Amino acid sequence: MESTTTLASAKQALKTRYDQYHFTELQIGLDPSNPKHYLPTIRVGEKVLDIGCGAGQTLIAACPYRRPGEGGLCVSCSRTDCPTWGYGIDIDQDALRLGEAWTQRMVLQAASAEQLPYPDHEFDVVTSRVTLIYVDMQRAVAEIRRVLRPGGRIWLVLHSFGMVLNQLSHRNWKGVLYQGYVALNGLVFHVALHPFRLAGGVEYWQTASAMKRILVKQGFQDIQVERKGLVLIVSAHL
Repeated sequence: MESTTTLASAKQALKTRYDQYHFTELQIGLDPSNPKHYLPTIRVGEKVLDIGCGAGQTLIAACPYRRPGEGGLCVSCSRTDCPTWGYGIDIDQDALRLGEAWTQRMVLQAASAEQLPYPDHEFDVVTSRVTLIYVDMQRAVAEIRRVLRPGGRIWLVLHSFGMVLNQLSHRNWKGVLYQGYVALNGLVFHVALHPFRLAGGVEYWQTASAMKRILVKQGFQDIQVERKGLVLIVSAHL
């Protein structure tokens, strides 16, 4: 794992309790021994979009140019000569603020997964880590398809039903009712591929079958779904 000293500047930028979540995710991303560690494989020369980037922690940890140490263009990296390759979007302005303190190399901006602010065929890779569970999957995947170059690939982390069951044990009665909605919505998504909204928002779990149907419809091939603990890791290419 990266040393505490290496991450000192990242920790100094924390201002809210939500910032601590992104810092913890950065630590996990930099620690291959952590059971929650899973990152996309990014190759030198690829242009990448991370949907739901938070503070850019996944991009920073997965960077193929990263040289451990401080003083470079990103926290945990001493390098100052790498190209601009990583782009991220999120609707959380506070997370993006933290990201601005963590990286001078990644380009992070506020935007929705259902309306990506990029031209067609812009990226080689699109990643998303537990963000698409809060959006209309079909619209989001169509947008991902649009911004990917021919032969481009995706790497998505989604929730299995096990995550819903796990959340039930940590909730009060209102939380249990909400998780009931999430559980039912996952079934609706599996059958109809259209989850329903509750009070303007949406959340649901995913199945391998539903994701394969959506991805095939959008022209993706070699679809792989791997279960790791309570999450599904989905990969495919155009």
